[in-house]
Amino acid sequence: MENLSDTRSPERKPALNLKVGLTALSLLGTPYGHDRAEAMEIPPTATWQEGMRETEKSVLADAVEHKITFVQYADGTSIWAPTIKGVLQQVTSSPEKVITGILNSGEKNTIQTLCDMHTHPSHSAVNEFSMPTGLVAGTFYVPPSFGDTQVGFLRSKRTVEAAKALGVEVQSVVQAAGDPKGIWYYRDLTEEEKKEINFKEIATQAEVDRFDQAQKDFVIGSASSPVFNFSIEYQKLQIEYQRIGTKVRFVSYADVQKEGQCTGVDSK
Repeated sequence: MENLSDTRSPERKPALNLKVGLTALSLLGTPYGHDRAEAMEIPPTATWQEGMRETEKSVLADAVEHKITFVQYADGTSIWAPTIKGVLQQVTSSPEKVITGILNSGEKNTIQTLCDMHTHPSHSAVNEFSMPTGLVAGTFYVPPSFGDTQVGFLRSKRTVEAAKALGVEVQSVVQAAGDPKGIWYYRDLTEEEKKEINFKEIATQAEVDRFDQAQKDFVIGSASSPVFNFSIEYQKLQIEYQRIGTKVRFVSYADVQKEGQCTGVDSK
C-alpha cells in the first residue's frame, strides 16, 4: 500500500465516511512492504527494461514493499531515482522526498513523465490476505488497493507541486504498482469517463467494502483456484475499479519488456 507522508485533506471524494477518510489520510505518509539482506536498488543509469527486471526480482524475493521512481526527461534521457525501502504492506515516501532524490542525482531538466511506482511483493500479499504459506511466489496477482487509488490522485498532484516549488517542471505523473506477475497502471477516471458510467464522487462504505472484497477474491482466486480465468476476472475487476472512480491496466513482465517506457493506463 502506498503512503504520502502528511495528512493534508484529500481533494477527491470529500464526503467519504470516517473509515474511508481515515484510510486515505493515513496513506498520505506512511509505508508499503520487502526484506532481503540488502534493500532493492536500481542503478540511476539502468534502462527501463533493466529496472523492470529488478522490480520483478524484488516482488518475488523481498518481504517488504519499495517505492521506485522512473524519470523520463523532455530531452529524451532518463534516470531511476533512489529506491525507498518500506515495511511489511506499506512504504512511506513523500513527493517532496522523491523530487529531492531526483535533484540529488544532478538533474534539473523538464520531466516529461515521472513514473511513480511501488511494489506488492508475494510475501506481503500472503500476509495481508491470510493466504496459505505454501504458495509459490509469482503465481498470483496483487492489484492496487482502494487506498492506492485514493493516494494516487493526491500523489500525482503533490508531485507536480513539489517539483515546481523546487524549480522543476513535471509534465505528467503515471501511477503504477508492481506485483508478482507484472505492472498495474492506474489513474482517476476522466470527467468524460465518469459521465459515461454515471459515476458519483461520494463512495459509501458499502461500495468500498464491495471493492475490497472483489480485490481479495481476485488475489486469492489467482493464487488457489484451478479454474481461475484471468481474462474474465480481469474484466470484472476493471468494472469494480470504475465503481470507485479508477481505471487500471495490467501489463505482464514479459510485455513490459516489449512496451515503451512507463506507458500508463491508456496505451494500446
